[in-house]
Amino acid sequence: MWTHLLLAIVSVTAALPCAADESTLVKLERMEHAGTNLHGAGDYGVPAPWAADATAPALAEALEDSTLTRFPPDSASANTLAAQNPLSLKNVIELTEPPIFVVILLVIAIHTLRERRVLRRRQLTVRVLLPALPALGLLTGSVYMDVLYSGRYHEVVSTVAQLLEPVTLGALLTLVLVWRLRSERPQRKTTVLAIGAHPDDIEFGCGATMLRLREEGAVTYGLVLTGGEQGHDRTESKVRIDEACSGASVMALCDITVHNFPDTSLHEHKAEIRKAIEQALARWRPDIIFTHNGHDAHMDHHTVFDATREAARGACTILCYENPNTPPAFHPTYFFDVGKYIERKIDALACHRTQSGKSYAASGVVRAMAGFRGTQARVPLAEGFEVMRMLEKERKK
Repeated sequence: MWTHLLLAIVSVTAALPCAADESTLVKLERMEHAGTNLHGAGDYGVPAPWAADATAPALAEALEDSTLTRFPPDSASANTLAAQNPLSLKNVIELTEPPIFVVILLVIAIHTLRERRVLRRRQLTVRVLLPALPALGLLTGSVYMDVLYSGRYHEVVSTVAQLLEPVTLGALLTLVLVWRLRSERPQRKTTVLAIGAHPDDIEFGCGATMLRLREEGAVTYGLVLTGGEQGHDRTESKVRIDEACSGASVMALCDITVHNFPDTSLHEHKAEIRKAIEQALARWRPDIIFTHNGHDAHMDHHTVFDATREAARGACTILCYENPNTPPAFHPTYFFDVGKYIERKIDALACHRTQSGKSYAASGVVRAMAGFRGTQARVPLAEGFEVMRMLEKERKK
């Protein structure tokens, strides 16, 4: 796809209209030649001084005529020009090429913006390209619109238009190179699903790991079973649902689903919860599932753990994360190094403003827990998980 797009961009760039057409240049060259022959020449064919003086008005008049032909100064001249030169296919192509070129730039910029976390390891390239592509596109479009539609011609505008084309093409070539390097990994992406009983459970239990997996190219999803209406002093759950969506945005989840099962009463709806998890598994077909552990004293957490174990009967890895109320019986044996992602995990937890007053949500507590698990894993910061099932699937390209 990128090869065809690159070829299209190169062809569009090469065909962009210039400030002076070919006929004008030919006419000017002929007049220069005629002026040299008619008005005399010095020794060795060097034009005499009076030759340049004689041809200068004619050259200026030819350039003015060409400029007025391409860019009429008023509506009357434009109507006359339109009557003498009916619109041809070539004219239409010249008019539509700049907008198409700008649209291509903007589309690529939007796609780059969506994948900025995946390309984060090449920060310098992405930071330059993200603002450069839309800026170049808008600048190129504004220059050509000024020339084509306002009827004004300036040498500076012509020079800028010609300089923008190779600069823009260079930016696109760099972007294609970045995408080519990124595409070297297997095309089949790992799909990850994190399941939580309440808003902020996913962020606290595996938020940094989800960030890391997303940046490494995995497709990540979230499933929250309740709106967490018992977790704050308001009766409606919409507040915490909005917080869950904000946290999912910080974690760069591809999608998140929040159910409205009654908070603190999930054990009374275990069959419905299992069915909701089965539907999520059928929809997203995850390779890795993160869920609560079986040691949690919180009844909702334990219910989600049991429902996940019963629903996830297919071939997938299941890892159990810890929460603030997880007892010491939790013994993780699988760790993710998350030193680069712990601050963004804290940012995701900060989206849950209704929980900001609770001690376990403090940034120092989050760093301390990651430091403790990191000590166990022999890295600075880590998140630890108990393994319910581990399956390494064959990679399909």
